[in-house]
Amino acid sequence: MTGLFAGLAALLLAAAAPAATVDDLGWMAGSWIEDGSADTGGRWTEEYWTGPRGGVMLGASRSGRGELLGEFEFLRLQADADGGVSYLAQPGGGAPVAFRLARRDAASAT
Repeated sequence: MTGLFAGLAALLLAAAAPAATVDDLGWMAGSWIEDGSADTGGRWTEEYWTGPRGGVMLGASRSGRGELLGEFEFLRLQADADGGVSYLAQPGGGAPVAFRLARRDAASAT
């Protein structure tokens, strides 16, 4: 019986929590760079994000080794039709693939 009450309480708390918005992910804005040091075997990655505006954040990523580009990707964070947030990735500039935000806190998003 205790498990039932704990489960109901968790469900009610989750339902009461406000849904995440794109603005909640504004901490991602800016440049995220791995410089290709010896620790990474010379592999580098750069990712850039705009701040939230109009319910959207735009990003771009590229990575490689030395002077060679390995891959690039266009990125987008935006609200879904039901108010949730999705991360849309376009590897190599291809068709977007959506990943729904599962959880977040002040400094991470999954």
